[in-house]
Amino acid sequence: MKPFEGVLTILDSPSDSPLTNSKEHRLVLTRRAVRQGLHTLLGKPVNCHANLERHDMNNPIGIIQSAHIDDRNRLIVYGRINEESLPRTTETLGMSVELDRVFIDDMRADVWIAYKCIFGGAAVLKRNKAAYKSTAFMVNQRGYFA
Repeated sequence: MKPFEGVLTILDSPSDSPLTNSKEHRLVLTRRAVRQGLHTLLGKPVNCHANLERHDMNNPIGIIQSAHIDDRNRLIVYGRINEESLPRTTETLGMSVELDRVFIDDMRADVWIAYKCIFGGAAVLKRNKAAYKSTAFMVNQRGYFA
């Protein structure tokens, strides 16, 4: 198992595209919601699909060990990953958040605003397939996104 670091999501900003199961709504994860739910992220799995274009919860390749919100409103995660289980690619990798539960202010709004969330884990995928295009993922790095 090797260490990894990633930018899992951007806070207080609408996603660039809808998240899976969001009924085509973009999502804003508020800093307050993430701060309150941050403890639910620890120990959660990191997964990936063989083509790195979507989530695959049946293929866990690592675990999130710690996380914090940085001064640029990014949720930074750290953990350990089985690098041999990560498909090889020359494309830039990003991350995608998995939410077990998310509480939305107004379900009729075009952009959903989350006021509470419970994390389910994360996925590694091609950055252009992530709901937030400015996410990132690096193996064998610590402090890279600081």
